[in-house]
Amino acid sequence: MKCPKCRKTIRNGMLRCPRCNMMLPKRKKRSAKTAILISLVVFFLAVIGSAGYFLLSGEAAAYYLRKGDDSKAVTLLDWFSPGRENKSVIKETLHLAEQYRADYKNGAMRYDEAEKKLQKLASVSENQTADQVESILNGIRSDHQTTSAKREVDLLMNAGDYEGALHRIQSFETSETWSAFTVQERTNMTEMKRECADRMVDIQLDRVHVFDDGNGKGALHLAHDCIDWYPELFRKTDAKVKSALKAMNTPEDWQSMVQLITSGIPELNGYLSADGFVYSDYITIQMTAVTERSAEECEKLLALINEERKANGLKPLESSQMLRRLAGSMTGKLYVTEEMFDRAKKTEGAGNLKNDCYMYLFHTALLSEGVLDEMRNDRMTKQRFRSEEETMLTADWIRSFGAAMMIRSDGTMYWFLIASGDPAA
Repeated sequence: MKCPKCRKTIRNGMLRCPRCNMMLPKRKKRSAKTAILISLVVFFLAVIGSAGYFLLSGEAAAYYLRKGDDSKAVTLLDWFSPGRENKSVIKETLHLAEQYRADYKNGAMRYDEAEKKLQKLASVSENQTADQVESILNGIRSDHQTTSAKREVDLLMNAGDYEGALHRIQSFETSETWSAFTVQERTNMTEMKRECADRMVDIQLDRVHVFDDGNGKGALHLAHDCIDWYPELFRKTDAKVKSALKAMNTPEDWQSMVQLITSGIPELNGYLSADGFVYSDYITIQMTAVTERSAEECEKLLALINEERKANGLKPLESSQMLRRLAGSMTGKLYVTEEMFDRAKKTEGAGNLKNDCYMYLFHTALLSEGVLDEMRNDRMTKQRFRSEEETMLTADWIRSFGAAMMIRSDGTMYWFLIASGDPAA
């Protein structure tokens, strides 16, 4: 210390200045309480400073983020927004956001809980971090949409509601949800849609008899309804209808089929705008059925005639292609005259046949067995036999034979039979 008078440096505790002999003033001693108070003030100032730094810098928020306590971290970042720029806060925010996404994916966290937590993190994040958290949030939203959509379709299919599942998939395809699906998920949904279409066709065709819907159209009517369901479903039904038509093999079936297709022409024409429908296919099926079934019945009739002739001690008749053509040109005509028949022979290049004869039976429901019975009882219109008593079952001079049958749209048939003394040609 220094003397206040002479400014000479003196030792602490001296009572007089050794140079000027001035009495020095006594120093007041600090009380213990004062010292403690000062220490406390200094301590609290240090604590407050440290706490302020800890809070304002974001270190406190980073600490709670590391612990997974997003509630406290969000509160701190909401109060002390400068801390959002802290590198540790940014790192821990993104790490926690990824953890929430992982917890949702592995089933450890519900979707609504994960969405709520991520929304909180995004709301108190700095701009770039908020965008990244929002991207993670959008990711689980997409996952949730696709998972929910697939679960919904699965539930409908498991319940047997294939039509409902099909319509649900269609609604996804035309909504924003579709963009959330991955390429593989879209492929899977398309496969599920096809499965629904197949099941619907099978169920509907099992539920409704192919050719009996009360309107005489049956499966054709069903196929028409499918246009309103889904184009692929229509094509599936259309194919099944054609398959069913081609499989008809009893006389009653194919007569009904011819009637069905012919009477359904206005409705078939209505399908022309349907994707995948080919009208000519139905006509081909009809014509094929008429041709094939008619040929079969004519062959059966020839076999029955020859059995009868054999029983009568006569030679069997031979099938003649030229006579079959002649018979076909006459079939379906309501009235046949000698002149008409002679013109047909010239048209077909047959010329004059040796002792030709023919029989005609029209507008009938008779098949080969019934026609044979009519011949036995001589109830068919006949021309050019040598006597009224002769038929093709009893005439010994005829050698070749041809027959044709036409099936009309109402299911009735026209028969024309021709025989000749000439050999088969």
